[in-house]
Amino acid sequence: AVLVPIGVAVARHSRGTWLPIGDDALVELRARDVLSWKHLPLLGTWSSASLSAGKDLNHPGPLEFDLLAIPVRLFGGRAGMALGVGLINAVAVVGVAVVAHRLRGATAAVWAMLITAVLTLTMGSTMLTDAWNPHVLILPCLLMLVLVWGVATGDVALLPWLLATASFCLETHLGYAYLAPALCVDAIVGAAVVFRRRWRADAATRPVDVPRLRRVGLVSVATVLVLWIQPIAEQLFGSGQGNMARILTSTGGDEPTLGATMSVRIVGRLVALPPWWSRSTFMTAVPNTSYEPDGVTVSPRGLPGIVPAVLGLALVLAFVAAVGWWAWRRRDRTGTVAVAVALAAVVVALASLGLTPHQMRWLWPVSAFVVLAVVVNLVGVATGARARRLVGPVGLALVALVAVANLPAYVQMAGPESAPRSIGPARALSDQVAAWRPDGAVWLDTRDLRVFEPYSAVVMAALQRGGVDLRVDEPGLVRQLG
Repeated sequence: AVLVPIGVAVARHSRGTWLPIGDDALVELRARDVLSWKHLPLLGTWSSASLSAGKDLNHPGPLEFDLLAIPVRLFGGRAGMALGVGLINAVAVVGVAVVAHRLRGATAAVWAMLITAVLTLTMGSTMLTDAWNPHVLILPCLLMLVLVWGVATGDVALLPWLLATASFCLETHLGYAYLAPALCVDAIVGAAVVFRRRWRADAATRPVDVPRLRRVGLVSVATVLVLWIQPIAEQLFGSGQGNMARILTSTGGDEPTLGATMSVRIVGRLVALPPWWSRSTFMTAVPNTSYEPDGVTVSPRGLPGIVPAVLGLALVLAFVAAVGWWAWRRRDRTGTVAVAVALAAVVVALASLGLTPHQMRWLWPVSAFVVLAVVVNLVGVATGARARRLVGPVGLALVALVAVANLPAYVQMAGPESAPRSIGPARALSDQVAAWRPDGAVWLDTRDLRVFEPYSAVVMAALQRGGVDLRVDEPGLVRQLG
């Protein structure tokens, strides 16, 4: 049921008038480069964090390009991009279901799917095929949180999958620079605590399977090395200062930050105050954050005041902690760990907020996981035979209702998808440029283009499809195209 809206969105974009524009067209272009040794991407897209860092930075790695390469080559830019992104989101949905079932059984999996369905409804149908890196990671981030939950309970077989998902999130967007590593550390520490207790309590009757742990460790290390080989190669063998060094030397500078008060107001808006992380709040829960005339102060409009944010967040977190304490009293390890992961994710979120909404889209899956941590505890202790029989069917019915509600086309006005009126002119440009065969290389002059306009990337992608040798000299585009 949760996969159906994704399939419908893929079909709608594959056959309609939709076209990747803006940053989505750049993703298409670089995905097509993956199977070309001469232009093999070693980094992700150019990052708007460059504007505040004072130097050109790329997102750490090209895993999104790698995953989209085969669909784009087989089905073209439009259908290939829609199908590739749809598959990424579908795998994330299936992963959440499988891990939830593995940890808590079928009933918990149903309710995990309900939370996931609501999150896809919040995204809207158009975003289910949106390759823009902040949006393509929303469902994979939820999967990452569920995998952290699994590993922290001691299910170490999930560790390679967690590291792969976290690598995808971190490589694709710098906004995960704190969240993904911190949660992976939490998961490994949780697993270590579980095995330490098991070693002490059950060493004689049920010894820890050390060879299995060693195999999982080797597979995990190999997974990280393989998935990070491209950015590592760029750092070691690229010309000039490598991207990893650029990122590390640009942190902790003089760039403005939101500060503790603003972070609490933003997190409180999504986690604690209605209508929470619903569709209606996607564009308003975190208003566009711009600098004041002094160039330092940031004052987002429309956020709740600090008092309601603090009170709401305190009440919600106290309730979540109480659910965790209740699970701990019942010796429910998976329930207790779910709550611990949810609380840790909120703490990391408070500590690592960025400056613009697209840098903090991970707040939506974090908020969803907080609800999931509570729900899996409550449905797991339904009292009475009749209540236990009803929990699963009620969850299934709600999943079906949310899935049906997500079938009609809906555009969240964020990212490249927020300019649907640009698609018609972009298609006309693309068709004209695709038929052009110049005698030599083409230089793209970008000096008079406005920031984040949607058309130049469409032109570049069309030239690439036609086999035209394209040249750029603007530093950001040089790093974008490799």
